[in-house]
Amino acid sequence: MYENETPPDTSPGIMAPGLTVAAVLAKAHAYVAAGLSVIPVKADGTKAPAWQLLPQAWNDVERRLKHSWKPFLERRPTSAEINAWYSDLGWATFYGIAVVGGAVSGGLEIIDLDTIDLVEPWARYVEERIPGLLDRLVFVETPRPGMHAYFRSVAGGGSQKLARTVIDDPSTGRKKNKTLIELKGEGGYCLVPPSPLGCHPSRRPYVFVNEKDLSQVPTVTVSERAVLLDAAKALDRPLRPALKLARRPKRRRLVNCSRPGDQFNAYATWAEILEPHGWTLVGVDAGGEEHWCRPGKNQGQSATANYAGRDLLHVFSENAEPFEAGRSYTKFSAFAILNHRGDFKRAAESLHRKTIGSARSYGRALHRRGSIRGFLGRMSL
Repeated sequence: MYENETPPDTSPGIMAPGLTVAAVLAKAHAYVAAGLSVIPVKADGTKAPAWQLLPQAWNDVERRLKHSWKPFLERRPTSAEINAWYSDLGWATFYGIAVVGGAVSGGLEIIDLDTIDLVEPWARYVEERIPGLLDRLVFVETPRPGMHAYFRSVAGGGSQKLARTVIDDPSTGRKKNKTLIELKGEGGYCLVPPSPLGCHPSRRPYVFVNEKDLSQVPTVTVSERAVLLDAAKALDRPLRPALKLARRPKRRRLVNCSRPGDQFNAYATWAEILEPHGWTLVGVDAGGEEHWCRPGKNQGQSATANYAGRDLLHVFSENAEPFEAGRSYTKFSAFAILNHRGDFKRAAESLHRKTIGSARSYGRALHRRGSIRGFLGRMSL
């Protein structure tokens, strides 16, 4: 027994019927052999790592060594470590298995759907866009019940919230957001079969849905990953700041630079770029972020502009051709893609001709008002 640690509950039902310690140990070895990093998890309903079994690492906040699962973000456990975690030596055998997401597990990512009723609309969206993609994934039904969808991707990153809903906060009575679907990636982990029942507060098991297990996790393409995430984002119904009535942003002053693309980024508006091609401005929120709906769609949001003050268009719709889902664009690059099939040289030449023409026209008007010197002082051609 480890010092100062209380033995877990060993009452009947902590292990699933027919589950043995040897089976848990064998699965842990199999997962690591398949390129996954794993850690032991307590069987006390907290879903927390079994700290006493883990190596010590320096904690910068507390300025001391502490037991940590962080080393297994960088490396997979050794056979000796796994044998020690899941040994058949008494009460210390009652631990679950959690797999670690991210690069250490070959780019592993998990879409975590909190409740089972979310699975059908999410799956329908994916199947309509890429038939057969779901058949390649590994699915685990969670005890709530909910669902975990496992895949690998070279485009992976950190964990993120994909869909939320609004609930009443019982402590304050106010509305707040509750996460419904999230992506577990770099820095995250999920409990997996055949973990003991005691690992979840409901004392229900984690169960593979199809014949695939975690030794068969597929790698998806960047576009396939985008569809999986977009399907979840389509279910996002969060509490948002009220959108203001759609207003065109103020035009920026011309900048003193020679490249037409730079000038275009400085003074053009997203409305001037997108609206001629059928995009609709839904609204502008309190932070200045614009919400846009793609052509051929009457409602919803397909892209945002000026998120966090960055003057970029971020597209998250898979059907917003010629833009790609999951990418961000400057005003000049968006103009070039929409009007010149991505030929930046032709786009720059076009803007240069337009800029000279507008400068001459505006210059004549200013000259009539006696202000030509002021205009030329602000404009560099």
